[in-house]
Amino acid sequence: MSSNRLSTQINDLKTSAWSHKFGVSHNILVDEKLNSELRKLLNTKTLRYGTLTEGFGTKLKSKKYCAYQSHLLRSYLLSPEEHLTLDCDRLIITMTEHCTDKVIKLLEDKAKVKKTSIKGISNFLSIEQCSVGQVNGGKKGPERPFYTSAYRFTFYNDPRRFFILHVANGDYHKGKLLGLRVDFIPNRFTDLEIRILFRHLCSVLTNTRYNDIMGKARVTRVDIGFNMPGLLSSFVYFGHLNRHRPKIECLPDELSNSLVETTYRGKRFKSNHYILYESCLKNLS
Repeated sequence: MSSNRLSTQINDLKTSAWSHKFGVSHNILVDEKLNSELRKLLNTKTLRYGTLTEGFGTKLKSKKYCAYQSHLLRSYLLSPEEHLTLDCDRLIITMTEHCTDKVIKLLEDKAKVKKTSIKGISNFLSIEQCSVGQVNGGKKGPERPFYTSAYRFTFYNDPRRFFILHVANGDYHKGKLLGLRVDFIPNRFTDLEIRILFRHLCSVLTNTRYNDIMGKARVTRVDIGFNMPGLLSSFVYFGHLNRHRPKIECLPDELSNSLVETTYRGKRFKSNHYILYESCLKNLS
């Protein structure tokens, strides 16, 4: 995409905001009247569930609302291809091949990385150097990069819409293993915004270096989820036929008086666990 063409699309970014895809107006399964009544139970201003009030408890015990929610869940699970939309909820891309000293030096140049290449992008995209965090996990060795610096790209100053670039300059390894790591949540961005992010990376590295690196990039983590519009997580519970149940953890913790916002089936810091959460609270802005 040319710079001019990309510039003309910048004004359309807000109208195609990622949160718009959670609307239910075109979903044939959703009863808009009942859905509206259930939505009133959620505090969409503070983006919190709130406490288990009498009103919420009444809805949870109501046959009308339970039957409606049960119908939605049954329909989604019986015909997933027809009714469910998949989301990539986390994506990590690791690049080590073709990461030369020149590539690393370009990305360690803070001024160059922070300077946006397309006019107008700086109005909604901010780029700041940030902490590497716990990405290295305390491990050092020639078999993997040890990341030494990082940048955080943020759209519209929204902390949920972040894109982190980690850079490994090889200082911690005798073998001088160089590498890059991109970490973001694709379902929080529009396709255009994702193209802008990678286009900026390309402009820092130049086309040839960028193409060489991305051609050998590896996806090292991918989290997949699916949306069930109109269904409140309060009406859905994880079940297991086996008496040896996997670990289940809820947030907020069980000792609080709040309805849980997120439920993990399996250890949440391990791979291959399941998460049930309220998209309405997670994604509305």
